[in-house]
Formats: sequence, C-alpha cells, structure tokens
Amino acid sequence: MSGWWGVSYTSASQSNLLTQGGTQTGNITANTLPLEKMSVEEKLLAMESLWDDLGGKAGVMPSPAWHEGVLTERDAMQQRGDDAFEDWKVAKRNIRNKIS
Repeated sequence: MSGWWGVSYTSASQSNLLTQGGTQTGNITANTLPLEKMSVEEKLLAMESLWDDLGGKAGVMPSPAWHEGVLTERDAMQQRGDDAFEDWKVAKRNIRNKIS
C-alpha cells in the first residue's frame, strides 16, 4: 500500500514513514504527519509501523511507575473473568471492517 505522500508501507520502508523531512532534534528527525489529509487506513498503518518499531526496542525505556498498578488491576480482572482477550490479527481485522 502506498500513502498519498508516496511512502510505501512495505516492511523494508516502513521506517521511512516518520523519518523523511521534518525537524531535527539532536540526532533524531521528527516528521509532522499531515493527519488531516490521511485516511483512517493510512493512520492505522502509521500506528502499526510505530508499534512494530517500538516493540523491537522493549526494555530500552523504563515503564512509568503507574504501569505496575494498571497491569496489576488488569491481571486481577482477568483472574476474576471480568476481562477478555482477542487475537491482535482478529482485532485489527475487526477494526478495519468497522471503519471501511
């Protein structure tokens, strides 16, 4: 898939989505995405690209202290049967079906 700004969403070029152009902050190039011009599908693909990149860097940044409380509560909800989980691929498909 290719976005309106010409960035291809292939795994080889997903990192280009957020690093082309933009402003320089230290050694990091930050790009302001034209959110108002992007379709919902393009926004979801951009978020997936960010999550894929961040997922490979787990442990680099410590979690905020409040995360432990949230995780503890979610674990308790799951133990009580008050919470349900859905496969991520199924969840993404359901989201895409709802917005298309």
